[in-house]
Amino acid sequence: MGVSFGRKLIFLDHPRTGGTSTQFGLARIGGKTYDRHCMVYGKANIICSTVRNPYDILVSWYLIIKERGLWGGSFLSFIKGYENYNFTRGGRLFYFVEACNEIMHFESLQEDLTRVLKLAKIPNIKLQHRNVTPNRKPYKEYYGEMESTAVANRFTMDIKEFGYEF
Repeated sequence: MGVSFGRKLIFLDHPRTGGTSTQFGLARIGGKTYDRHCMVYGKANIICSTVRNPYDILVSWYLIIKERGLWGGSFLSFIKGYENYNFTRGGRLFYFVEACNEIMHFESLQEDLTRVLKLAKIPNIKLQHRNVTPNRKPYKEYYGEMESTAVANRFTMDIKEFGYEF
């Protein structure tokens, strides 16, 4: 999904990074939403997206997939399966970042969005939390040494580029 303000701003959503909240917020102030990312690629002064700590986002994915009955195994088996699953471009979780000139972090999303909207000369909005993972413990509680090592090895580029750590 994506949101466009024409030549001012394009937002590209990475799943489980606060994108649903961001999309709804931007749509409230006139952004045009798209079902497919390829439809919003274009020329804009600002092209932005969101990222999230890979250790944290994998817990979020695991819990939502398990809640929907799509995964019955342990978190370790999920991580091992994810480690071998090449769903990303170039082995990255956040494959839109190469098209972006502004990156927003899930961990500071409201502040980052305020900064980006100011740059684009678009009115600021207060985000409402949407699509929140229910009954969730802090992400570190899901990890043992094997899980954290597997994530560190699989997503080294994203962890380093965006300054994340376990």
